[in-house]
Amino acid sequence: MLVGGMPLAVNAYLKNKSFEDVEFEKKQILNLYREDINKFGEKEKIKAKLVFDAIPTQLQQKSKRLKYNSIKKNTRSIDYDNAIIFLKESMMVNNCNNVSDPSFPLALSEVAEDKKCYLLDTGLLISECLGAKKYIESEIYKKIITDKLYINEGMFVENVVAQALRLKQDKLFYFKKVDQENKDNNMEIDFLVEREGKISPIEVKSSV
Repeated sequence: MLVGGMPLAVNAYLKNKSFEDVEFEKKQILNLYREDINKFGEKEKIKAKLVFDAIPTQLQQKSKRLKYNSIKKNTRSIDYDNAIIFLKESMMVNNCNNVSDPSFPLALSEVAEDKKCYLLDTGLLISECLGAKKYIESEIYKKIITDKLYINEGMFVENVVAQALRLKQDKLFYFKKVDQENKDNNMEIDFLVEREGKISPIEVKSSV
């Protein structure tokens, strides 16, 4: 999970077992992503960068949903439509859309403006969250592995599941039900998988 699945990062780890080398490669990839974003339309590239940079913060929240007003005040989902499409088609992110009815076919009840946005690779998400320096020192990686550094692992595990599911289906979906009268009756299912006309719910936990 920490190394991720990008070939350059994986090869760097296999070669020297060095997390510093892994982090260097991941930072290079993230820099290339940002260079690609800068090639987008003048106005749209600003929005795309705002969304891309906001993903770690959004995933740390309990709901993990994109909250557009927290990305930039007084903005709505429609303001970011082109930017999100660009990030998805550039294979930087995996989008997971809400559905109002968790039954087959899911696409009929899709709520496109209500979505979660995961990074394509979980190793890159790790670097985005922790990489304030040029690279993350090996000790930080080791502390995460040995549970000696508190971190919200739920967002990383959920990103791993999104990454795996995306390889098997075209779209990712989740479901939430909000009870305005009784908030204790609220419900959210992390992922819904559609196979042969049947729906399977997936709940992600980072620990047992």
